[in-house]
Amino acid sequence: PFTFRKSTPPERPRILIVDEPNAENSFLRWGYLGVARSSRDFLMFQILEEYLTLWLPTWAEEVSASSQIRGCPKLAERRMPGYLQVSLEAPTDSVTLYYEKLRSSLAELREGEVNAGQFEEAKQLVFRRFEEAFDDPVEQMKLILGAELYGLGVNYISTLKLRLERVTQEAFQERLVELLPEDRFVMIVAGEAEKLEPYFSGIGEVELLN
Repeated sequence: PFTFRKSTPPERPRILIVDEPNAENSFLRWGYLGVARSSRDFLMFQILEEYLTLWLPTWAEEVSASSQIRGCPKLAERRMPGYLQVSLEAPTDSVTLYYEKLRSSLAELREGEVNAGQFEEAKQLVFRRFEEAFDDPVEQMKLILGAELYGLGVNYISTLKLRLERVTQEAFQERLVELLPEDRFVMIVAGEAEKLEPYFSGIGEVELLN
């Protein structure tokens, strides 16, 4: 039989740089260990995913009005713990600035600087995506089967709106401190290593892949 070890976050940042000489853009993917689908904290990760989705479009103006950014957060989960990742693509000269913005933004959330309007909109988006899934018979069946597969219980679907309403800004911020401890992430950056390595080596141990 297969056996699986419990996943644990790294004790310090793990950073891999894939060298792409002369690349105009760099691609960065940052990730944290998530939780299992059945965890009570999964709802917090869902809200955070939508919160970051709302936040990302504002970063280009704040960081560098002359450059473009492509970015998206993604949450994955199964019976075992999944992950939360944020992907960013930007000019090589700007990608470190965008990473700093991501880093400082998460620090603000940990410290309790949660935008009230954005927080409520994020909760609404979580529920809206859930409602939209029920408009599609195939997606509806996936939700029902998923509730059974992940041992979520018969009331999981019917109580989602109530559980979302009960999540307060204070509870959200408190759980983020526990769920996203600072500097316990993994990251892959593809781009011109000569420009990227000096910056990222100051954050954690860097492995260079030519």
